[in-house]
Amino acid sequence: MQATDSFVFMCMIICSVIKQGYFYTEYLLENDKVCSILLKKRTLWLGYENKSGIIVREEKFFQKIGKHALDCTFTVQGGNGGVVAVIQQMKFRTGQTGSGNTSCIDYVQFSPGDKHDLLSTFNIQFKDSVKWSPQYCGEVDLSNTDGKNLPPMETPNGKEVDAYENNPIGQNTYVEPNGAISVKIHIGEDPVDPSDGVTLKIAFTSFQACRYNMGVYKMCGGPMCIWKDYFDDDVVNCPFIDCTDERPCGTDYNDHKLGIGLVTGLGTKVLLGAVAGIFTMVFVLILFFWAFHYCGFLCSTRPPRNLTELTSVPREEDVRPASCTPLTPVLTPSSGEEKDLPPAYETLFPQGPDSGR
Repeated sequence: MQATDSFVFMCMIICSVIKQGYFYTEYLLENDKVCSILLKKRTLWLGYENKSGIIVREEKFFQKIGKHALDCTFTVQGGNGGVVAVIQQMKFRTGQTGSGNTSCIDYVQFSPGDKHDLLSTFNIQFKDSVKWSPQYCGEVDLSNTDGKNLPPMETPNGKEVDAYENNPIGQNTYVEPNGAISVKIHIGEDPVDPSDGVTLKIAFTSFQACRYNMGVYKMCGGPMCIWKDYFDDDVVNCPFIDCTDERPCGTDYNDHKLGIGLVTGLGTKVLLGAVAGIFTMVFVLILFFWAFHYCGFLCSTRPPRNLTELTSVPREEDVRPASCTPLTPVLTPSSGEEKDLPPAYETLFPQGPDSGR
C-alpha cells in the first residue's frame, strides 16, 4: 500500500510540473522582451485557453543592477476579456520615513493599459495620464485574509457600475476588466545584497466575465471565469479571497478563508528535486533489468525451470570429449573358434612325409 501511495504522489508531482510548463508562458525580467534597455515599452500578449496565462519572475536580475536604480515598465495585454495580476512571491526592501512610517525602497505598481495608445508604445507618458495603483512592497503574507474592494468600472456610456458585486480581492492582486495592464517595477539605487533575498514572481491571467461555467471556462469566484485547467495547478489565478482556484469552492467555502495559497521558491525546488529523483530511480531500474536480461541467464549456475523443461538433458556419452572416447577393442578368437580349427599336420602324419613310400 505504501508503494502504491508513493507512486501516486510521484505521478501527481510530475503532472503538476508538466502542467505549469505547458500551460504558462514564462518570462524572466532580464529578458529584453520584458525589461528593455531601450526606450520602447514591451508588450506581452495573452491568448486563449492554455495560452491565457503568463508568469513573470526574477532570477538574480536585481543583484546585477549595481548602484543604479531600475525602472522596468511593460504591458500585459489580453484578448476580449479582462486581465488579472496575482503576485505569487515577493520580497522587496522597505525603509522608515522621518515620521516613522514604512516606505518602499523597491516596489511594483499597476495601471490600466491603453491598447491603442501610440505614446505608450514608445514609453512616453504624461505625468497625469496614468493612474498608478498604490505601491506593492515588503513580503506577501500568505495568511492574510484582509481584502479590498475593486473600484467601480466605467462603462462606455460614462456610468460607473460595480461589475464584481463587492467581492473583495486579495491585497496582492490587481484586476483590469478592459484587458490590458501596465506594470512598473522599481528597484532602489542601493545595491541589492544576496542576503536581502529580493525576489518577485507575478502571474497574469486572461479572464472572461460570466455568470456560470462556459465550456472550457469555469467560474473561480465572483462573475469571473478562467480556463478550466488553471484550477489546482499550484498557481493562483483568481483574485478573490473567498473562493480561489486553489481552494475548495462551494456552499461551505466560507469555512476555508485561509487567504491565497502561493508557491514558494523552496516548494519549487522540492518539486524539481523530487522529479529529478524519480527519473534517477527509473534510470537505475532500467539499467538493472538490462544487466539481468543479458547477464542473468549466463551467470546462473542452474538454468531456470522453464528452460529445463523445454530442453532435453544430454547423456553423459554425448558430452564426453572426443579425446576420452575409448578405442575399438582388438578382436581375439574365442574358445569356440579354436575347436573348429583343422587338426595339425603332425597329427595326421606322425611318421613324416616318407612314411607312405
